[in-house]
Amino acid sequence: MLTRTRLASDLAVELRKMVTVDLNAGDRLPSEKDLAEQFGVSRNTVREALLSLWESGLVIRKWGVGTFVRDSSQAISQSMSPIKGMNHLIQSSANRITLANTSVELVPCPLDAAAALSLEPGVEVWHIDRVFAFDGHPATILLDWVPTSINGRAIDATLLTDPNVGLLDLLRDSARCRIATMESEFTAELAGPELAERLEAPEGTALIAVEQVSVDSSGDIVIFSRTYHHTQISSLHLVRSIQTS
Repeated sequence: MLTRTRLASDLAVELRKMVTVDLNAGDRLPSEKDLAEQFGVSRNTVREALLSLWESGLVIRKWGVGTFVRDSSQAISQSMSPIKGMNHLIQSSANRITLANTSVELVPCPLDAAAALSLEPGVEVWHIDRVFAFDGHPATILLDWVPTSINGRAIDATLLTDPNVGLLDLLRDSARCRIATMESEFTAELAGPELAERLEAPEGTALIAVEQVSVDSSGDIVIFSRTYHHTQISSLHLVRSIQTS
């Protein structure tokens, strides 16, 4: 018997074909109820499949109205709910999200990263600087600081110049380090000269700035991150669930 996750994955493949072959930008998809009846699945399965398409940047969802094929001029939604690397988002986006620029180098750890990572300021750490583009337009700047070794195992962050390699996968495979939680703080910011130039946007463009720590299964912070999202190209999506005892 297929699980709901597998059903949702299979349905997402079918809906992707519908969106890319049968429909045009701005067209409305059938309702969740109609899709559930058409494919013989539950509405929850339909919602999971549509969420997958939304995260891939193929559709937009207007609550109470419906789901529509995304026009290239509309901001792509990036989900902050699942814990997964940008490489997985790239792979699920049908090549619409790309790694536009990346640099990886060993640097003295700055004060804020050192405090988060419980390191001495100035100790050598990996600094990973990446720019992700959507349909060729710079959308997100992602800055990460990572220790040179975790669990006594050396980390080679230069592998992250390959867009198919993600930081979370690298830590898992290299150091047997699995990320359990991510804690993020969101602020609004206006792009100064440097950020504006990197995002190819006018100075003063509204950005969403996210400062985040990634915590492993032992409770240690192993990644300190700072991300800047161009709000005209990238929007953020967060799903909150009620915790039951």
